Amino acid sequence: EFGYQSIIIMEGRMGRICHSIPLVTRLILGVNFCVYFYTPMLYPNASKIYSFCPYLVIFKNEYYRLLTGVYVHGSVLHIVMNMFTAFSLAVNIENAIGSMAFFGLTLTFSLINTIFETIGRYILYKVTGDISWTITCSVGFSGVLFAYIILNTYITRATSYNLCGMSIPAWIYPWVLLVGISLLVPNVSFAGHLCGLLVGLVYVRGYLNCLWPSRNCIRGIENWEGTQWLTNSAIYSKCPVEAPIAATDGGYDCNCCEGVGRSIGNACIAASNKCRSAWEFITGPDGGYEALAADEEDEDHLELGAADMGNLAPVEEYHDRKHPDRKVPPAGRSRLLDTVPRKNRG
Repeated sequence: EFGYQSIIIMEGRMGRICHSIPLVTRLILGVNFCVYFYTPMLYPNASKIYSFCPYLVIFKNEYYRLLTGVYVHGSVLHIVMNMFTAFSLAVNIENAIGSMAFFGLTLTFSLINTIFETIGRYILYKVTGDISWTITCSVGFSGVLFAYIILNTYITRATSYNLCGMSIPAWIYPWVLLVGISLLVPNVSFAGHLCGLLVGLVYVRGYLNCLWPSRNCIRGIENWEGTQWLTNSAIYSKCPVEAPIAATDGGYDCNCCEGVGRSIGNACIAASNKCRSAWEFITGPDGGYEALAADEEDEDHLELGAADMGNLAPVEEYHDRKHPDRKVPPAGRSRLLDTVPRKNRG
């Protein structure tokens, strides 16, 4: 009985934890796990095809690797550790800055992290003449996680962190992690982690505000009628009125983007209303395919009658209760006109 109650308590806690995960955090976890477990079924060498490699980006123009390499992992332990860290950081960040801003921020961190590393390795290649600086390949979400660490520190305004029982000041904690992981864990990308830290520092200083709309624009998008089905859901975190980090309270007011977004939203609403009307017509008690078939049958009868008459009689206006603009010949010359009800004949 005690074990059964423990299982129920654990299920209740796990359920509350799962329900508390916001939208974009779920998306990040789902995409990374799906890419790791399902991509090898389609592409056995997926880690080589989609890994981040500066040499292939610079000299082979394989620019897709700037993004795909972030979401490819090398082993089960690699992805489990990264996703556990992502879960512990992303929930707090998304609830603080909003789901839409966090989604754009994650994509931005993913791209800028690899772009920084590509530029750095290319400079080292030019300075030293050693091409091996650009041949090194890497995979994993850890570069973005180091940017998350910087962002989470500024959001929570933490003064210290507990690492293995030692209290470490918050300003030095990411650098301790950078050096410690590089020394203790083999085959990790020191350059990728370092670029993640630099991207996080650049963001919290406000130097990346020009890359995305302001909070007012984001809040306007969230209030559109076409997006409220998503923004009003329980797992969506709306953009706050005040920025959690003062330096990031910037961005541009994108009036053009807002107008285009409203047009797209209105078009989606109109398409949804038409689909709903069509569905009601098909499944309605007084409409549907039977009424449509009856209308087509009436049209066939009338067209056959007009073809049989030819030029023998003038064609007059015929006002039917369903087809007021239909023209049919007067009755009296064709047997086919017997199919038209007598009360409706001209």
